[in-house]
This record gives sequence, structure tokens and C-alpha cells, in this order.
Amino acid sequence: MSASTWHQWPSPTASACNQDANNRPVTFDLERNANLCNYHNMRLRIATAFALLLFLALGITLFQVSDRLPEETAGQAAPFAFDPGSIDGSAAYQILGEFLKISPRDSGTDQAKTAALFIKSALENTGLTAEIDEFLDYTPKGQTVFRNITATAPGNSNSCIVLLSHYDTKSGLGSNFTGANDSGSSTALLIHMASAMGTTTASIPDIVFAFVDGEECMENYSNSDGLHGSTRLAETLPARYGVEGIKAVIVLDMIGDKDLTVTVPRNSYPELIQRVFKEAEKEGARNRFSLYGPILDDHEPFRRIGVPAIDIIDFYYGSSPRQNDYWHTENDSIDKVAPESLELIGRITVRLVNSLIANPLDRLD
Repeated sequence: MSASTWHQWPSPTASACNQDANNRPVTFDLERNANLCNYHNMRLRIATAFALLLFLALGITLFQVSDRLPEETAGQAAPFAFDPGSIDGSAAYQILGEFLKISPRDSGTDQAKTAALFIKSALENTGLTAEIDEFLDYTPKGQTVFRNITATAPGNSNSCIVLLSHYDTKSGLGSNFTGANDSGSSTALLIHMASAMGTTTASIPDIVFAFVDGEECMENYSNSDGLHGSTRLAETLPARYGVEGIKAVIVLDMIGDKDLTVTVPRNSYPELIQRVFKEAEKEGARNRFSLYGPILDDHEPFRRIGVPAIDIIDFYYGSSPRQNDYWHTENDSIDKVAPESLELIGRITVRLVNSLIANPLDRLD
């Protein structure tokens, strides 16, 4: 473009001309036009400020509404949830004291049978129907009788969440061994939780309270030594719900230590690990939970068939921090167990169950 084609803009003090719809010249005084522009700009700022205030007010209102329970906003019933406040550590501790009168509880012994009957009776006293599944399995000592006890708080009958504890004791540790923490604490707490969580609704999965035999190995863990009860349950429960219908398995083990330090094994389901840490934080106890190396426990048979499972276990059970020297010794006695620890684990487990009801897990392939 050559210089001769440039148009000369009017000077600031001149008048600028346009044409109206009839091609008649229309002249605007620039000073007056600037005043009009300032006026319109001021109106635009006022309108923008008003819109911003209205948006903030609406946002605060929506936040307040969303923070309420559903029945406060739409007259509808709130999503079903169990009350963590219903867990009473002292009540669980009292059950523990009674249960430990049956000691030791080595699989295949008369004491183990008595323990199974104690659990069944205690569950029935909560108003639930309890069943004993008696079965034979091979062990290094030959065929042995094992007994699983289950009770179900009925929900939709198509799916379930399993809360599980083993109740047997390690064999060969002498007649004075009680296993107060290692099987006693979780068994007593789960019996108490069955009482607190026995009332459900058809809108949620069944809650299965499972007490398994034969978690402890007699010599060394193998396909025929240890995890007998949980392996059996991982075979029988899918016949009722299907693998997909078992939404989660939550194993409790060694959860009564006065110096509670929960060591969640890495071979637990990842999202369940995240959720249990989150629920622990709500109870102000996140500092008591940490990741630990893989642990062979009753969650493993379910993990093998593709069911999300987590092991809530304190594997630092000893005379000093990060030691486990009370485990499988006569020092595993009731004086090492605290009602406060039982209550805390119970409350966190209830919160975890509520989380699974409200937001079911995404299953990994």
C-alpha cells in the first residue's frame, strides 16, 4: 500500500463525522462524546459490581443448602448411614473379657468349638440369625475340623459388605496363652458392632459379620496350612452374591493395642486404603495409620478372586514402638488391650462402611 492511500484521521480538537441511516451527516462533539462514554462506563461498572454481589450471595445460599441433610432441603429421607457414636469401647472390652475365658482356641480343639458356640450365641443375642459352617480341611496334622460363623444384617440381599475377624489362636503356645489382641480384640469388637449395626434397610447391601477359623498356620503358611476359614468363605460367599456382589471385605486383626499403631498392608485394595486413611482423619487419628509391607492375612483369599479387601491390623504390638514382641506370646494378654483402641477402630470401620454405602468402589480390572 502506497503512502497516498492512507487516510488522515481527524485531529483531537476537530469534529468527527458519520452518517445516519439516511446518509445524512451526523456530527459529534468529541468532548461530549467522551462524557457520554464515561457515563456508560460508570453504569457498566455498577451493573458488573451488582452482578458480582448477586453471584456471591447465590453461591453462599447454595453452599448452605448443599451442606444440609437431604431431609432439610427436599423433605426426603437422608441416605442410610450407621452411627459411629453407637460404638462403645467399654462394651466391646467387656465382651473380650468373657470371650478370653475360652482360651486357648486352637483350631480343631474342643476349646475352638466352644468359642464358635460362644460367638453364635452372642450374635443371636443381638437379634441376628447366626450360622456355623463346619468343614474339614487338610493341615500338616491331617484333616482338621474348622468352623466359620456368620450373621447377616439384611439389606438388598443382592450384594454385601463383609466385616471379618478370625477367632482362633496360634497353636503350641501353651495353656496360658489367651490371644487377647491376636484374635480376641477383633472378635469382641465385631460382636459388639453386630449389635450396633444390626438394624439396616433394603436400600443398602447386606452387612455380613464373619468370624473365621484357622487363620493361624500350624507350621508354615502354605496351601494346606493357614487361612482355612477365609479361604472357605471366599469359596462359599460368591455362591450367594457372586464375586461382583461382594462389594468389599474389611478384615480386623490385632486392633486393641493400648499403643495403637495401625499398619495397613500394601496388598490391600488401593482405594480402600485411601478411604480408611480419610476416615481415620475424621476421627483425628490419621497419625496412628501408616502403610506397611505386604501381610499374609484373611484379606488375601478375597483379593485373589478379585474382591476389594483391606486388612486393618496393628503389627507393632510390643514393649516399645515399632516392636512386635507381644505377638504370639503369653504377653498377648488383656492388660495390653485398651477400650479406647477398640472404640476408635470400631468408629473408623463404621465410617468406612458408610463411605462404601454412599459411594461404592470402582473395581479394578
